[in-house]
Amino acid sequence: MTAPARRPCEPWADDFNVGNLGQSETQVDQALMAATEIVWALSGRRYGVCTASNVRPARAPSLSYDLTSGRSWSRSGGWPLPDPFWPMTCAPGRPWRLKLWHRSVIEVTNVTIDGAVVDPESYWVENWRWLVRADRQPWPNTQNLDVAENAPGAWHVSYRWGRTPPQSGIRAVQKLAAELLKDDLGLDCDLPQRVTQVTRQGLQFVLNDPTALLDKGVLGVNAVDQFIAVANPNRLKRAPGIWRADDPRRASNRIGT
Repeated sequence: MTAPARRPCEPWADDFNVGNLGQSETQVDQALMAATEIVWALSGRRYGVCTASNVRPARAPSLSYDLTSGRSWSRSGGWPLPDPFWPMTCAPGRPWRLKLWHRSVIEVTNVTIDGAVVDPESYWVENWRWLVRADRQPWPNTQNLDVAENAPGAWHVSYRWGRTPPQSGIRAVQKLAAELLKDDLGLDCDLPQRVTQVTRQGLQFVLNDPTALLDKGVLGVNAVDQFIAVANPNRLKRAPGIWRADDPRRASNRIGT
């Protein structure tokens, strides 16, 4: 369950229109991921969507945390709990409301109890954090961590969380990915080069130094720079957050994520 604040979990776009340049599918995927990482960093690390797959909520009143590894342990048994795992928290007096581990939950893609997939029409996400059952029946009170995730006595939840990039950010990634791919194939592209002055047939061209551009928080690619100017005008390195010293995950609570 990688956090967007560390690196993007997935590309912001699935494809881009660059025509047939002899590129492979792997090169396209690599260009999209590289472009996403660059635009994500320049825009303040505030956009990005991650997937939490087959996470198993469990009540663990004797739970402690290993602050070095970030893993969860049971004081009574002394064994590491499975990953992914999160301590189960339901709203007081409302056991049909389950608190998900991450904030800014976009959608819950699957809930499976005792190997049976729960009808997605029977639950919803409330306030970007709480998984609520429509029939007000309680979520399972127990979790058998000694059996497989789809076995009787076990249950798990999968969901997507984070902050969906705007269309302008997706377009910026597509444009940058196209230029990165051209550069990788040895073709002419719009990426700024390190050459700062060129003379051709008596005409002199002065090109921007890419290092100087990056110092200003821009890249020299129009679509990217337009998005950065809107999304991160103050050139923040990451989204503002509040640090909690008692948070066992040792992660700040990001504002807006």
